[in-house]
Amino acid sequence: MKVIDIKGPGLAEDFVIPAGTDGVQFHRPLNRRDYEILSDRLLHRPEVKLRVFHSGVGQRLTDLDFLAFFPTIRRLSIELFWLTNIDGFSAVRDLDEFDFGRTKKKSYSLRFLSRFRSIKKLHIEGHRKDIDVLTSLPDLSVLSLRSVTLSDAILMTQFPKLRRLAIKLGGTTNLSDLSRLSDLTKLELWLIRGLTDLSFLEDMVSLEGLHLEALRNVTSLPSFRKLTKLRGVLLEKLPGVIDLQPVADAPALERLILYSMNNVELETLQSFVSHPTLRRLIPDLGSLKRTTYAVDLFRLDDNGNLAPR
Repeated sequence: MKVIDIKGPGLAEDFVIPAGTDGVQFHRPLNRRDYEILSDRLLHRPEVKLRVFHSGVGQRLTDLDFLAFFPTIRRLSIELFWLTNIDGFSAVRDLDEFDFGRTKKKSYSLRFLSRFRSIKKLHIEGHRKDIDVLTSLPDLSVLSLRSVTLSDAILMTQFPKLRRLAIKLGGTTNLSDLSRLSDLTKLELWLIRGLTDLSFLEDMVSLEGLHLEALRNVTSLPSFRKLTKLRGVLLEKLPGVIDLQPVADAPALERLILYSMNNVELETLQSFVSHPTLRRLIPDLGSLKRTTYAVDLFRLDDNGNLAPR
Protein backbone atom coordinates (compact mmCIF):
# COMPACT_ATOMS: atom_id res chain seq x y z
CA MET A 1 0.00 0.00 0.00
CA LYS A 2 1.42 3.35 -1.06
CA VAL A 3 0.66 6.17 1.39
CA ILE A 4 1.87 9.77 1.36
CA ASP A 5 2.67 11.00 4.88
CA ILE A 6 2.41 14.78 5.27
CA LYS A 7 4.66 15.55 8.24
CA GLY A 8 3.44 19.07 8.98
CA PRO A 9 2.51 22.52 7.62
CA GLY A 10 4.18 23.91 4.52
CA LEU A 11 2.88 21.83 1.64
CA ALA A 12 4.62 22.70 -1.63
CA GLU A 13 2.56 24.43 -4.31
CA ASP A 14 3.63 21.77 -6.81
CA PHE A 15 2.53 18.92 -4.54
CA VAL A 16 1.14 16.00 -6.53
CA ILE A 17 -0.42 12.67 -5.66
CA PRO A 18 1.28 10.07 -7.87
CA ALA A 19 -0.67 7.43 -9.72
CA GLY A 20 -1.04 4.27 -7.67
CA THR A 21 -1.27 6.12 -4.36
CA ASP A 22 -3.70 4.47 -1.93
CA GLY A 23 -3.84 7.16 0.73
CA VAL A 24 -2.70 10.52 2.08
CA GLN A 25 -2.33 11.07 5.82
CA PHE A 26 -1.35 13.70 8.39
CA HIS A 27 -1.27 13.76 12.19
CA ARG A 28 -0.98 17.43 13.11
CA PRO A 29 -2.84 20.60 12.07
CA LEU A 30 -1.97 22.05 8.66
CA ASN A 31 -2.43 25.65 7.60
CA ARG A 32 -5.26 26.91 5.44
CA ARG A 33 -3.20 26.92 2.24
CA ASP A 34 -2.11 23.32 2.89
CA TYR A 35 -5.72 22.22 3.20
CA GLU A 36 -6.62 24.06 0.00
CA ILE A 37 -3.79 22.41 -1.93
CA LEU A 38 -4.57 18.97 -0.58
CA SER A 39 -8.28 19.41 -1.24
CA ASP A 40 -7.58 20.42 -4.83
CA ARG A 41 -5.38 17.36 -5.42
CA LEU A 42 -7.95 14.99 -3.92
CA LEU A 43 -10.93 16.50 -5.71
CA HIS A 44 -10.70 14.17 -8.69
CA ARG A 45 -9.10 11.22 -6.89
CA PRO A 46 -11.98 9.44 -5.10
CA GLU A 47 -9.90 6.28 -4.84
CA VAL A 48 -7.35 7.95 -2.52
CA LYS A 49 -8.11 7.62 1.18
CA LEU A 50 -7.63 10.55 3.57
CA ARG A 51 -6.39 9.44 6.99
CA VAL A 52 -6.06 11.86 9.90
CA PHE A 53 -4.62 10.31 13.04
CA HIS A 54 -3.06 10.95 16.44
CA SER A 55 0.61 10.06 16.65
CA GLY A 56 1.46 11.29 20.17
CA VAL A 57 4.00 13.69 18.69
CA GLY A 58 3.51 17.42 18.12
CA GLN A 59 0.36 19.51 18.29
CA ARG A 60 -2.88 17.59 18.73
CA LEU A 61 -5.82 17.72 16.38
CA THR A 62 -8.91 17.99 18.59
CA ASP A 63 -11.67 18.94 16.15
CA LEU A 64 -12.79 18.19 12.61
CA ASP A 65 -13.08 21.72 11.26
CA PHE A 66 -10.57 20.86 8.53
CA LEU A 67 -13.18 18.59 6.90
CA ALA A 68 -14.78 21.74 5.50
CA PHE A 69 -12.00 21.61 2.90
CA PHE A 70 -12.89 18.04 1.88
CA PRO A 71 -16.67 17.93 1.23
CA THR A 72 -16.32 15.46 -1.65
CA ILE A 73 -13.92 12.99 -0.01
CA ARG A 74 -15.13 9.40 -0.50
CA ARG A 75 -12.71 7.40 1.66
CA LEU A 76 -11.99 8.77 5.13
CA SER A 77 -10.26 7.57 8.31
CA ILE A 78 -10.48 9.60 11.52
CA GLU A 79 -8.28 8.27 14.34
CA LEU A 80 -8.01 11.19 16.76
CA PHE A 81 -7.88 10.08 20.38
CA TRP A 82 -8.20 13.62 21.76
CA LEU A 83 -11.22 14.58 19.67
CA THR A 84 -13.42 17.07 21.53
CA ASN A 85 -16.33 17.35 19.07
CA ILE A 86 -17.50 15.75 15.85
CA ASP A 87 -19.45 18.66 14.32
CA GLY A 88 -17.05 18.74 11.38
CA PHE A 89 -18.56 15.58 9.92
CA SER A 90 -21.47 17.71 8.72
CA ALA A 91 -19.25 19.17 5.98
CA VAL A 92 -18.79 15.79 4.26
CA ARG A 93 -21.49 15.02 1.71
CA ASP A 94 -21.21 11.23 1.56
CA LEU A 95 -18.70 8.41 1.93
CA ASP A 96 -17.97 5.02 0.42
CA GLU A 97 -15.49 3.97 3.12
CA PHE A 98 -15.09 5.22 6.68
CA ASP A 99 -12.96 4.40 9.73
CA PHE A 100 -13.81 5.95 13.10
CA GLY A 101 -11.06 5.23 15.61
CA ARG A 102 -11.03 5.15 19.39
CA THR A 103 -11.37 8.46 21.24
CA LYS A 104 -10.84 9.42 24.87
CA LYS A 105 -14.43 10.64 25.02
CA LYS A 106 -16.72 7.60 24.92
CA SER A 107 -20.12 9.25 24.54
CA TYR A 108 -20.14 10.22 20.86
CA SER A 109 -23.36 9.19 19.17
CA LEU A 110 -23.02 7.39 15.85
CA ARG A 111 -26.16 9.08 14.54
CA PHE A 112 -24.05 11.21 12.21
CA LEU A 113 -23.45 8.09 10.10
CA SER A 114 -27.01 8.26 8.78
CA ARG A 115 -25.96 11.03 6.38
CA PHE A 116 -23.45 8.73 4.67
CA ARG A 117 -25.88 6.52 2.80
CA SER A 118 -23.30 5.20 0.34
CA ILE A 119 -20.96 3.61 2.89
CA LYS A 120 -19.91 0.18 1.79
CA LYS A 121 -16.92 -0.39 4.09
CA LEU A 122 -17.01 0.66 7.76
CA HIS A 123 -14.64 0.24 10.71
CA ILE A 124 -15.60 1.41 14.22
CA GLU A 125 -13.39 1.22 17.30
CA GLY A 126 -14.75 1.75 20.79
CA HIS A 127 -18.00 3.53 19.83
CA ARG A 128 -21.39 1.94 20.45
CA LYS A 129 -23.84 4.72 21.34
CA ASP A 130 -26.77 4.61 18.90
CA ILE A 131 -25.01 1.84 16.96
CA ASP A 132 -28.38 0.76 15.61
CA VAL A 133 -28.03 3.63 13.12
CA LEU A 134 -25.89 1.26 11.07
CA THR A 135 -29.09 -0.36 9.86
CA SER A 136 -29.75 2.81 7.84
CA LEU A 137 -26.73 2.08 5.62
CA PRO A 138 -28.25 0.01 2.80
CA ASP A 139 -25.02 -0.74 0.90
CA LEU A 140 -22.84 -1.84 3.83
CA SER A 141 -20.84 -4.87 2.68
CA VAL A 142 -17.72 -4.80 4.90
CA LEU A 143 -18.01 -4.19 8.65
CA SER A 144 -15.29 -4.24 11.31
CA LEU A 145 -16.06 -3.67 15.00
CA ARG A 146 -13.17 -3.33 17.46
CA SER A 147 -13.61 -2.96 21.22
CA VAL A 148 -17.37 -2.81 20.81
CA THR A 149 -19.43 -5.00 23.14
CA LEU A 150 -22.99 -5.91 22.18
CA SER A 151 -25.49 -8.14 23.95
CA ASP A 152 -25.74 -10.36 20.87
CA ALA A 153 -25.08 -10.37 17.13
CA ILE A 154 -28.61 -9.59 15.95
CA LEU A 155 -27.43 -6.22 14.56
CA MET A 156 -25.22 -7.99 12.01
CA THR A 157 -28.25 -9.69 10.48
CA GLN A 158 -29.75 -6.34 9.40
CA PHE A 159 -27.39 -5.73 6.46
CA PRO A 160 -28.58 -7.48 3.28
CA LYS A 161 -25.33 -6.81 1.41
CA LEU A 162 -22.89 -7.74 4.19
CA ARG A 163 -20.13 -9.97 2.82
CA ARG A 164 -17.21 -9.49 5.22
CA LEU A 165 -17.35 -9.16 9.00
CA ALA A 166 -14.63 -8.74 11.64
CA ILE A 167 -15.27 -8.62 15.38
CA LYS A 168 -12.16 -7.75 17.39
CA LEU A 169 -11.79 -7.38 21.12
CA GLY A 170 -14.84 -6.44 23.16
CA GLY A 171 -17.00 -8.90 25.06
CA THR A 172 -19.79 -9.95 22.68
CA THR A 173 -20.04 -13.60 23.69
CA ASN A 174 -23.39 -14.50 22.13
CA LEU A 175 -22.71 -14.75 18.42
CA SER A 176 -25.32 -17.38 17.57
CA ASP A 177 -27.19 -15.02 15.25
CA LEU A 178 -24.22 -14.99 12.87
CA SER A 179 -25.52 -18.32 11.55
CA ARG A 180 -28.29 -16.30 9.87
CA LEU A 181 -25.82 -14.46 7.61
CA SER A 182 -26.54 -16.48 4.49
CA ASP A 183 -24.31 -14.43 2.16
CA LEU A 184 -21.27 -13.74 4.36
CA THR A 185 -18.04 -14.84 2.66
CA LYS A 186 -15.35 -13.79 5.17
CA LEU A 187 -15.44 -13.84 8.98
CA GLU A 188 -12.74 -12.82 11.46
CA LEU A 189 -13.06 -13.23 15.24
CA TRP A 190 -10.16 -11.92 17.32
CA LEU A 191 -9.56 -11.71 21.06
CA ILE A 192 -13.18 -11.65 22.16
CA ARG A 193 -13.23 -11.90 25.93
CA GLY A 194 -15.26 -14.78 27.32
CA LEU A 195 -16.27 -16.27 23.97
CA THR A 196 -16.55 -20.05 24.32
CA ASP A 197 -19.17 -21.24 21.84
CA LEU A 198 -18.43 -21.39 18.11
CA SER A 199 -21.13 -23.89 17.25
CA PHE A 200 -22.84 -21.31 15.01
CA LEU A 201 -19.99 -21.70 12.51
CA GLU A 202 -21.27 -25.05 11.28
CA ASP A 203 -24.28 -23.32 9.69
CA MET A 204 -22.40 -20.46 8.01
CA VAL A 205 -22.43 -22.28 4.70
CA SER A 206 -21.55 -19.26 2.53
CA LEU A 207 -18.13 -18.73 4.17
CA GLU A 208 -15.11 -18.79 1.88
CA GLY A 209 -12.56 -17.54 4.43
CA LEU A 210 -12.37 -17.87 8.22
CA HIS A 211 -9.89 -16.28 10.67
CA LEU A 212 -10.00 -17.21 14.36
CA GLU A 213 -7.39 -15.69 16.67
CA ALA A 214 -6.66 -15.39 20.39
CA LEU A 215 -9.93 -16.95 21.53
CA ARG A 216 -8.50 -18.37 24.73
CA ASN A 217 -11.71 -19.85 26.08
CA VAL A 218 -12.60 -21.82 22.98
CA THR A 219 -11.88 -25.53 23.47
CA SER A 220 -13.43 -27.06 20.37
CA LEU A 221 -14.52 -26.30 16.84
CA PRO A 222 -17.73 -27.52 15.20
CA SER A 223 -17.55 -29.62 12.07
CA PHE A 224 -17.07 -27.61 8.87
CA ARG A 225 -18.66 -30.38 6.81
CA LYS A 226 -21.51 -28.18 5.57
CA LEU A 227 -19.19 -25.31 4.63
CA THR A 228 -18.80 -26.38 1.02
CA LYS A 229 -17.45 -23.00 -0.15
CA LEU A 230 -14.78 -22.65 2.53
CA ARG A 231 -11.36 -22.35 0.87
CA GLY A 232 -9.12 -20.75 3.49
CA VAL A 233 -8.82 -21.09 7.28
CA LEU A 234 -6.40 -19.25 9.59
CA LEU A 235 -6.16 -20.33 13.23
CA GLU A 236 -3.88 -18.45 15.60
CA LYS A 237 -3.31 -18.73 19.36
CA LEU A 238 -6.21 -21.00 20.23
CA PRO A 239 -4.64 -22.75 23.24
CA GLY A 240 -7.75 -24.76 24.06
CA VAL A 241 -8.08 -26.32 20.60
CA ILE A 242 -6.28 -29.64 20.26
CA ASP A 243 -8.34 -31.39 17.58
CA LEU A 244 -8.42 -30.12 13.97
CA GLN A 245 -10.61 -32.88 12.55
CA PRO A 246 -13.59 -30.47 12.34
CA VAL A 247 -11.55 -28.27 9.98
CA ALA A 248 -10.55 -31.26 7.86
CA ASP A 249 -14.27 -31.89 7.34
CA ALA A 250 -14.44 -28.83 5.05
CA PRO A 251 -14.79 -30.49 1.64
CA ALA A 252 -13.24 -27.72 -0.48
CA LEU A 253 -10.47 -26.53 1.85
CA GLU A 254 -7.39 -25.32 -0.05
CA ARG A 255 -5.37 -23.30 2.48
CA LEU A 256 -4.79 -23.92 6.18
CA ILE A 257 -2.61 -21.54 8.20
CA LEU A 258 -1.72 -22.38 11.79
CA TYR A 259 0.12 -19.79 13.90
CA SER A 260 1.15 -20.50 17.50
CA MET A 261 -1.16 -23.50 17.70
CA ASN A 262 0.97 -24.97 20.45
CA ASN A 263 -1.46 -27.52 21.83
CA VAL A 264 -2.75 -29.16 18.68
CA GLU A 265 -2.26 -32.91 18.87
CA LEU A 266 0.05 -33.98 16.06
CA GLU A 267 -2.08 -37.03 15.34
CA THR A 268 -4.94 -34.78 14.29
CA LEU A 269 -2.88 -33.59 11.31
CA GLN A 270 -3.36 -37.02 9.79
CA SER A 271 -6.91 -35.91 9.02
CA PHE A 272 -5.53 -33.66 6.28
CA VAL A 273 -3.07 -36.05 4.65
CA SER A 274 -5.59 -37.40 2.16
CA HIS A 275 -7.70 -34.24 1.93
CA PRO A 276 -8.72 -34.00 -1.75
CA THR A 277 -8.39 -30.21 -2.19
CA LEU A 278 -5.78 -29.04 0.35
CA ARG A 279 -2.90 -27.36 -1.48
CA ARG A 280 -1.16 -25.19 1.10
CA LEU A 281 -0.37 -25.56 4.79
CA ILE A 282 1.56 -23.18 7.04
CA PRO A 283 2.26 -25.02 10.33
CA ASP A 284 3.52 -23.06 13.35
CA LEU A 285 2.92 -25.55 16.12
CA GLY A 286 4.91 -23.97 18.94
CA SER A 287 8.26 -25.71 18.60
CA LEU A 288 10.73 -26.58 15.88
CA LYS A 289 10.24 -30.29 16.49
CA ARG A 290 6.46 -30.14 16.15
CA THR A 291 6.57 -27.85 13.13
CA THR A 292 9.19 -30.03 11.42
CA TYR A 293 6.94 -33.02 11.93
CA ALA A 294 4.19 -31.29 9.95
CA VAL A 295 6.57 -30.13 7.22
CA ASP A 296 7.82 -33.68 6.74
CA LEU A 297 4.36 -35.24 6.96
CA PHE A 298 3.05 -33.13 4.09
CA ARG A 299 6.40 -32.69 2.30
CA LEU A 300 5.94 -28.93 2.29
CA ASP A 301 8.12 -26.58 0.27
CA ASP A 302 9.34 -23.24 1.64
CA ASN A 303 6.03 -21.58 0.76
CA GLY A 304 3.91 -24.20 2.47
CA ASN A 305 2.80 -25.87 -0.75
CA LEU A 306 2.07 -29.57 -0.49
CA ALA A 307 4.06 -31.96 -2.62
CA PRO A 308 2.16 -33.14 -5.72
CA ARG A 309 0.15 -36.26 -5.11
